[in-house]
Amino acid sequence: MKPFTFTGDQLAQGAVDFRFLLDAPAGKHGLMKVQDGRFVFEDGRPIRFFGVNLVFGAAMPEREYAVLIAERLARSGINMVRFHHVDSYQTGENTATLIDYSGGDSQKVHPENFDRLDYLVSELKARGIYLHIDLFTLRAYLPGDDLEHEGELKGALKHANYYNRRLIDLHKKFIHQYLTHLNPYTGLRYVDEPAVAVVQLLNENGIFWENGDLNLTLYKSELDTKWNAWLLSRYKNRAGLDGAWTKDDGSKALKAEEDPALGTVARPPIGIWDERRIPWQKAYDDEEGPARFADHTAFLIEIETAYIDEMKAYLREIGVKCAIAVSNLPSGAAELKCVSRGDVTENNCYWNHPKGGFPVPVTFHEKIMVETDPRDRDAVAGFTQNMITRLAFARAAGKPFVVTEWDVCYPTKFRSDVMLMLSSYAALQRWDGLLLFSYSHFSGAQLKESQKMSGFFNSYNDPAVWGLAGIASAIFQMPLVKEAERLVELGYSSTDCLATPPGCFVPYGTVPFISRIQATFLEDDVYQGAADAVLSSGFTATGDYTGARHSLVYARSPYADPHQKVNGLEGFLGKHAPGAEAPPLTDASGGVLGVVDSKRAILYDGNGVDQDSEAFTAAFDQSMKAWGLLSEQTGCVEPGIFVSDTGELKFHFKEGFFALAGEKAAAFAGRIGSEAAFGPYVLKAENARMAVTVLSRDDKELEASGHLLIAAVGESQNAGMVWEGRTLVDEGTGPIEIDPLKGQLLIPSRYRVCRAYVLDPTGARVAELPVQRSEEGFVLSFDGSASIYFEVLLSDIYP
Repeated sequence: MKPFTFTGDQLAQGAVDFRFLLDAPAGKHGLMKVQDGRFVFEDGRPIRFFGVNLVFGAAMPEREYAVLIAERLARSGINMVRFHHVDSYQTGENTATLIDYSGGDSQKVHPENFDRLDYLVSELKARGIYLHIDLFTLRAYLPGDDLEHEGELKGALKHANYYNRRLIDLHKKFIHQYLTHLNPYTGLRYVDEPAVAVVQLLNENGIFWENGDLNLTLYKSELDTKWNAWLLSRYKNRAGLDGAWTKDDGSKALKAEEDPALGTVARPPIGIWDERRIPWQKAYDDEEGPARFADHTAFLIEIETAYIDEMKAYLREIGVKCAIAVSNLPSGAAELKCVSRGDVTENNCYWNHPKGGFPVPVTFHEKIMVETDPRDRDAVAGFTQNMITRLAFARAAGKPFVVTEWDVCYPTKFRSDVMLMLSSYAALQRWDGLLLFSYSHFSGAQLKESQKMSGFFNSYNDPAVWGLAGIASAIFQMPLVKEAERLVELGYSSTDCLATPPGCFVPYGTVPFISRIQATFLEDDVYQGAADAVLSSGFTATGDYTGARHSLVYARSPYADPHQKVNGLEGFLGKHAPGAEAPPLTDASGGVLGVVDSKRAILYDGNGVDQDSEAFTAAFDQSMKAWGLLSEQTGCVEPGIFVSDTGELKFHFKEGFFALAGEKAAAFAGRIGSEAAFGPYVLKAENARMAVTVLSRDDKELEASGHLLIAAVGESQNAGMVWEGRTLVDEGTGPIEIDPLKGQLLIPSRYRVCRAYVLDPTGARVAELPVQRSEEGFVLSFDGSASIYFEVLLSDIYP
């Protein structure tokens, strides 16, 4: 490991300057709109966003730092900024919030901080950087706000925002103050600002879950009252409810002491930072048994839907013209259905998010994403679920999709794999935005002076993350990875949305690494889309997929109604059954999973999909190949290897590496072994792990390019970090240390002359790299110098 100086005042130049990805000023092509599921400008030009979150003070810096932040972002290819936590509770001097809480309420804006944000906006806009505005994150409510709740509400308030009238009205007041505010540096209100691409109503918020740290007893009582009134309206009286909640075998969900007319019917629990998901086999009389759970979900959907419609109408009424997002952490079909009422769907995910808090001591796992099976179902709680698996869940048909927060925390020794994998698979999936969380939580001298990584989420001086920002942006924005050739849709019937099971992520552990996938909600429970293939979610035995081009159908639950009275499995599978002579779908041991013909496939045991994700992979891969949608060289080519249907991306999680072989970019990330081949290149290195990218900088195909940028990032960390097991007790004193590349890279080339240079963190040439001629081209030798960038010039002209 060698010291590496990487600070927030280093401005990229030369080969590492990615300003060419921006089209300044932001808004030059008119207002943003959504068309055919994509972001486009008024003149019809499409755009993708590779951006960052600016959090707390970083969103309202002093002018000197506003210019520095904007310029460094632009030079790193960043074309979107999300202002985050700008409503947080802060008092005293040097606050970083748009709300002035000093008067004991949350209803006044902070003029000085608004001015700082306004100036930053003008600097960002001038450079071609667009805005994503959050309208509720960590807002506090104080006694002066006249809530029904006694005292204060400080922290990440959840679920009550959707139904408490006072909270909704206070939220509307802040929205009006924020979005109709006139920016003196641009001369525009934010509702009229073409640089504003998305406004988000609520950050990481859903009616289906709560923040367990807040005591919301009063609001839960309000929800209990609404729940019983809803049941009474639907079932008229206790007898009607009891009949609906009684199975044919006599099992009852309604307790003897419960009566909706008396307001005594208990609601099932809602989740903590996650939508609850139950197996269909849950005991019928359990507190969240299937009938009660389904009705409670339907009840919550109605409330959230009404809120979304009201708030969207209000935003349009005050003049908002850009895309409106609802929230950004759906984890079940019900919530995804709700947020899909927005103009765009969004999602968040972290690799190795700290457990147990944010300041040290705090616990992390030691897994590497490129070495972990993306189908791992037990990974969610420990933040070891593959980020592509988790994020893809929120893509919905007909809607742009933005990842509003993602990061790989720096205690993970090798993390540059995430930068390359996420940007590549997002391009394969044709997602519309990737917003890193975060660039920084602060501004000021620390941006210039800090010699260590701190805060776990700040990326501005992380060589493994920010060092690859421009390259990742180019991969995603240009894009340098082809869009998947095949579109797969995952269908949800109306009943499916009331019965999300624990295994809802199973298809996403396979499909996003091979073909494009998005969710679709069946109108009248009949699939009417035009995807190359459609999968049933399999939550219940419902939905009609007979009109699909190709379909893979199964059901975990045998029931065709939310209250589990009608066993419809035989009819459901029979309706979608392939022809009588259809060949079998088999698992790795030769066991029969189902059958497939030229158009349809069914799985006999939907529960097996939940228990064995490899079985789903086998069934999907065999079906797609039987339909001619995948070649034998793509898909799951062998256990532990996924190859995209374009052939450009390979994820070999069994051996622990990812490879990109594009026309103008090639990359390798993970375990090297004896050698690593990616695209036309062969790497032999002493490093155990390394992420190496070769990028054409003259827009020619790699083997014809005369100007290449090479980035090589291995493990990195702070010097002096102290661990007790997997608990970090001291984040270290610095400096930042990297494991630099030591080895040789073969560059095939038809050119006669090659000159290569070692670059400093800004892209300035500091030394020449040894180059030898070979039969195939040239061999570059890396001696372990403390650098992550190298520039290669090739020509037929001798210097």
